[in-house]
Amino acid sequence: MKLIISASHAFAKWFKLDFPCLPSPDGEKIGTQPLLSNSNTLAWQCHVIKGKPRSQGNIVIAVEAYSRYTLLMPCLIRPSQAGFESMLERRWGEDIIHRILESGTIPASDVSDVFEQFTHTPKQYFWCKNTDLSVNTHVINSEQWIKDALDQFMLNRLGEEEASRLDRHINEQFKHTKGSAGTKTHSSPVTRMLNDALFRFAAGLAQQTFPKTAQGDFPAPYKHVPTAASAKVTEASHDLPVPGNVTSMAAYRKRK
Repeated sequence: MKLIISASHAFAKWFKLDFPCLPSPDGEKIGTQPLLSNSNTLAWQCHVIKGKPRSQGNIVIAVEAYSRYTLLMPCLIRPSQAGFESMLERRWGEDIIHRILESGTIPASDVSDVFEQFTHTPKQYFWCKNTDLSVNTHVINSEQWIKDALDQFMLNRLGEEEASRLDRHINEQFKHTKGSAGTKTHSSPVTRMLNDALFRFAAGLAQQTFPKTAQGDFPAPYKHVPTAASAKVTEASHDLPVPGNVTSMAAYRKRK
């Protein structure tokens, strides 16, 4: 599968790298192209903010394009590109496991199979400089949640535990998103990310049947038909450079 890291201006500047812009199919709105997740691709809008003045480290905000699922990742030092990929993959994978366990969608005894499928699914990362303005509204909201939490609990920075608790709360809020036809929908990031994970990483584990879906598999959650423009953006991303080290989550750590 392909993973797109769409870097905001601040995120790209933090890495001190000049990432290519996400290609524009019509030559317009360069740098603000809409992100598209589908059956082969998952796109993350990534941004970074500082803690309070005189505090150490930064906080990365990553919001997945389809589900609007949010991950908050504190960083005392700037990672390498491969290091960030590993960090994102670890947090994403851990959340997938815990959300599936909580949902009871499949027996707990089968969750280890999900982990194995997640770990062994080949992943290619494509980095670009781009800000999806729709997804970015959720990035901005998350930034405000972080600032409010720091003030409320009199913290200078968020540690991993505090960040995990906060993004869990953020993800349990229903989000307003815009459909392919321009209509607004009220959706749950948890439900959407769960459905995506079951489709990608729980092959053969479904205990019920779904229309137009192979026995034992979960259906693709992407019901909309991509527009010609969004399809061209996805195709064009194949031309983006791929970092040398593509990493996977090293270990499954069960959160208490």
